[in-house]
Order: sequence, then structure tokens, then C-alpha cells
Amino acid sequence: MHGARVEGTVSDNAVVQDSATVYGTVSGNAVVKDYAEVFPLALVTDNAVVKESQHIRCGVVTTDLLRYKLWSIALFTELGVTTICGKALLCTLGHETEDPNVYLINDKTTITIGKEFVATAENGFSRGFSLTTENILDENDQFNGYQIACLIDVKDIIDVQGGRATVKKFTPIHAEW
Repeated sequence: MHGARVEGTVSDNAVVQDSATVYGTVSGNAVVKDYAEVFPLALVTDNAVVKESQHIRCGVVTTDLLRYKLWSIALFTELGVTTICGKALLCTLGHETEDPNVYLINDKTTITIGKEFVATAENGFSRGFSLTTENILDENDQFNGYQIACLIDVKDIIDVQGGRATVKKFTPIHAEW
């Protein structure tokens, strides 16, 4: 348990290391490392590997979600979001413009309700665009401006870590103050 913080339960051959934090349960041959966090409502077991700032908030993890790109499971365990027919709803923050359907998402990029947004180097998002949930935005005191609900396709996910899903494209569908 070198460099780790454990307030939950670690049993069997499980390993927790490298500044990881466990409030939930880690068992079997699971490994939790690299600043990962396991919350109280989560179970990490079998041959699971939780790493690289993953925040497992709920559910059961039994494998390496990042390695195998199991994005639907990662959305649930990291964000508490379920997918339906390969789609999910996530949020971002934006600020109003003069057009009621257009929102500013950084200092120079806008998105339009109902129009697909594709993350590119030209619009400043060469590594994808990060989306999260309303609850996580609220937890991090990022609840200023408009919350924009965005529809994503699981196949467009690049990564799910740190309470965020990074996607190649999404469609903003609704904005609310």
C-alpha cells in the first residue's frame, strides 16, 4: 500500500499504490494505482486495473476499462451515466450569445443547439472535447453560465477519466441556466 490512502476495504491479493485512494472495496487480484480513486459505492475486483486518475464512483469494475475501451461501463462507473442504444447524455458549460441557440464554450468557439460539433485542431480541441454530468459540475463549483445537455455516441468516446468523458463529437440538444 505504498503511497496510498485506504479508508475502505482491501482484501485478497489486491494492490493499492502510487497515491491512489480507496473509500470503497478492492479485492481479488485488482490493482488501483496512479492517483485513481475508488468511492464508497464502488467495488473493484477480479483482475481489474484502475489507474491514471480514474474515479470509480459506483458499480463493479472487473477488468481494465481503459485498456479494453469499455466506454459504456466506464461511463457508468465513473459518471453514473447509463447508455441506451449506444448513446448517452452529458453536460458542458457555455455562455449565451446574441443568438438564443448559440453558446460560447471557450473564448472563441461556439456550439449550436441541434448541430453536431466535431472536435478538431482548428477549433482548439485536437485532443477531443470533455463532457461530464450536472452533479460533477456542481461538485466542482463549476455551476456558472448555462448547462448544455449534449448527446454523445459511445463510439465517439476517446477516454473516460477523472469524472469526464472526452469525445470526438457531440450534439448539443438543450441549454438551461
